[in-house]
Amino acid sequence: MFWQIGAYAITSYALYRTVCREKIKFEKTLREICEKGTGFFNRQMETLKLDYFKVMDWGYYVKVGIPYGISYQELEDKKDLFKTNFKAIDIEMKKIESSSMMEMNVITKPLKELKYKAMDTDDGEILIGYSYKDYVKVNLNKFPHMLIGGDTGTGKSRLMLLILTNLINRFKDIEVYLMQIRKSDLAVFKDCKQVKYMARTLEQTRDILKYLDSICSKRDAILEKYLMEGVYNIQDYNKKFKKDKMKYIYIVLDEFAFFNHSGADTKEEKEIKKEILGYIKNIVLTGRSTGIFIFTSLQKPTSSSIPTDIKSQLTTRISFKMLDKETSVIVLGNANATGLKEREALVRTIEEDKIKVPFIDHNLILKHIKVSIEPNHKYITIPQMQKSSHKLPSINSEPLTINFNKNTNITPKPPKVEKKTEKPHIEEVAVEGTKENGIVDLSKFKKGNIK
Repeated sequence: MFWQIGAYAITSYALYRTVCREKIKFEKTLREICEKGTGFFNRQMETLKLDYFKVMDWGYYVKVGIPYGISYQELEDKKDLFKTNFKAIDIEMKKIESSSMMEMNVITKPLKELKYKAMDTDDGEILIGYSYKDYVKVNLNKFPHMLIGGDTGTGKSRLMLLILTNLINRFKDIEVYLMQIRKSDLAVFKDCKQVKYMARTLEQTRDILKYLDSICSKRDAILEKYLMEGVYNIQDYNKKFKKDKMKYIYIVLDEFAFFNHSGADTKEEKEIKKEILGYIKNIVLTGRSTGIFIFTSLQKPTSSSIPTDIKSQLTTRISFKMLDKETSVIVLGNANATGLKEREALVRTIEEDKIKVPFIDHNLILKHIKVSIEPNHKYITIPQMQKSSHKLPSINSEPLTINFNKNTNITPKPPKVEKKTEKPHIEEVAVEGTKENGIVDLSKFKKGNIK
């Protein structure tokens, strides 16, 4: 027992000496930065002071005191100077509210390569990756709808595969609607019971969005009905009516450019896209309270890639590497995405954080969604689609069936049956006069001759 205590004491002392050396080294570098840099001293010749120091797996976590007369913004503008002199891969800085202190994560080691593993999330919460400190999740109840940007091959598709895999693995009672015109990678989820429809044409996309817009309106009306009882959103409703919860609905619009107006569109396509954009606008405006969320992406963002009234409602922004500053600004509002590496992304809600998307491939996806795959999975169909001149695809050559769930809070009206009106029987009429070649001489009509 004594040798165990001695070994522990020796190990603890060695660790303490190591931390002390690291702290002394860090403090020395900070002092040299302040002495040799500009703008680090106030009029009383006070400068930055190390207040807290901790060695982490990825580098150092520190708290630094800011003297009166020096602003946090001035120090943030010198981030590259800190990064260079601390020989860091990256530096994250954050002002501590109601104090003259700031936090610094001095990252000296690259992010580990992690494989995807299933992660628990709350209702309306999605897994998007991991950072130096932990796995990163976004709560769509607070920051509804997501816009993902990035150049070709930077990780947009992998992120969407990750999001859907974890949602389907974690939740059995959600509804997912996939809309993918050109690519087909999302088809790996097409037989999952949570996936209610996969649209592959503009017509199908329009009809599904019209259906979802109607659900959104119905739910909004229900929430308004119970407003005076403290029900403001889907979370309040599900707490109050635990036995009749509203399901969260997730809509994936892969590559928004396919649904936006283009000079090459035919007249019919323009009309369909106009309808699609109208339904999207309605959903993003009320989706936060009703639990209906949209994910979409842009490969080559331009100022006209997405209407501003829709873009402004996509409050979770994720950008992978962008070659141009202008494209980064369109997604994030700044040019920070130009310095990212493969599978790295910046996430912006209120603040901005760097993440990395875990490795995920076809085998990992199937492993985590296999319990949700149905051999004879059928999509829903709706009255609007029955009226369409374009046939919907069937699953396993079987006709589509209506499978509305009561939790969608919308009851489809039965199609109106037009009553056939019989044509009145017209008897032959005796008319005075002559009839030649089937022509009646109307001048020969006399009042009372028609019975």
